[in-house]
Amino acid sequence: GVRIGPGGRRSAMQVAHERRYADYRNDRVLDVRRMDVALRMLRVLGREGAPEELDLEATIEQTARNAGDLEVVVRPRRRNRAKVVLLMDVGGSMDPHSHLVEQLFTAASRAGRFARFRPFYFHNCVYDAVYADGRFRHKVPLPQLFGSSDRDEILVVVGDAAMHPAELLQPGGTIYFYDHNERPGIEWMQELADHFPRRAWLNPEPPSYWKRTLTTELLERLFPMFPLTLDGLEGAVRLLLRTRAA
Repeated sequence: GVRIGPGGRRSAMQVAHERRYADYRNDRVLDVRRMDVALRMLRVLGREGAPEELDLEATIEQTARNAGDLEVVVRPRRRNRAKVVLLMDVGGSMDPHSHLVEQLFTAASRAGRFARFRPFYFHNCVYDAVYADGRFRHKVPLPQLFGSSDRDEILVVVGDAAMHPAELLQPGGTIYFYDHNERPGIEWMQELADHFPRRAWLNPEPPSYWKRTLTTELLERLFPMFPLTLDGLEGAVRLLLRTRAA
């Protein structure tokens, strides 16, 4: 089917109209605190940088060795070295969930939460690129994203995984009439999964809905999927921590 103009009920195979999405806001505060607490578990603390913090135990030990002559020992501060890529589905069937995604975005993007935090956007399925803004004006090709990412970087995808099966399974299946994907979307999603061993998918739809949608089932095989609830977020964090330990 072809839909002319806006919609958002997962019914059309292609849409012939201009994209009019928007960035998710990152200033939501309702219920953000508990999400923030869960995300803190992802921290990887290590000492790096210039020595500027007093090492009290080492100072006492060194002073004792100097027969009481004070010798101050300093060390680098403990800093969070965790790096996160947040990839968010925007527009269409995700519109009813925008407030919930904004809460997660607010918690994740707070200054100092991670050593590096990079948010990107897509709609329904990732093909050869993601976008640095929700209006899809700043394209970031996947090879560029991969080239700037470390192997220990965490990928968190947020989306309902619901789309026409052709978007995921067929060349040329992208929902946008004026675009053309030479490779099926599932191949690009596989590349994402292969590049980020530490990955999780947060789905705002309830798990009871996932088995009713072919595309959700297929993506769940590539990305460990959790509901976008506080319990689901905590489950995703625990999995990512186990992946790091492995």
